[in-house]
Amino acid sequence: QNRLAGVCIEMCKQVLAYPEDCTCPKYKDTTDKSPGVTTWDELNERMDGLSSWGKDSIKSWIKQAQSLAQVKHDQMHMHFSKACSKLDVAHRVQVQNKLAAVCEDTCKAAKVTSKCACPHHLEKGDKTPGPMTWQELLNANWM
Repeated sequence: QNRLAGVCIEMCKQVLAYPEDCTCPKYKDTTDKSPGVTTWDELNERMDGLSSWGKDSIKSWIKQAQSLAQVKHDQMHMHFSKACSKLDVAHRVQVQNKLAAVCEDTCKAAKVTSKCACPHHLEKGDKTPGPMTWQELLNANWM
């Protein structure tokens, strides 16, 4: 049947009935009726394609950025000096102690000390439980 459809279309071309007047079975005219002009249907189809392309591109860019961020993160940790590390710990201790004091004062003022989960107040040289990480300090939910 496909072979006959091909023959039928060739016959339409020979008698100059192709494409508008071709009546072959299962024949669908796919020629551009408005060359050089974009129709609404063509525009919508193109926009759908751009939308898919944009989503795929963003996914790819995010994956690439995450990969680059991980490489940068790994490089930073390899080059992190002991002096910077000690200074970072000192800053985290300061922030943690300040947050602990503010948290305790707020809980006392609100009379909800039993419901508070304030960070541990660290003394100089105190290693247990140790200072919280920056991530823990930034994401903590103490009240």
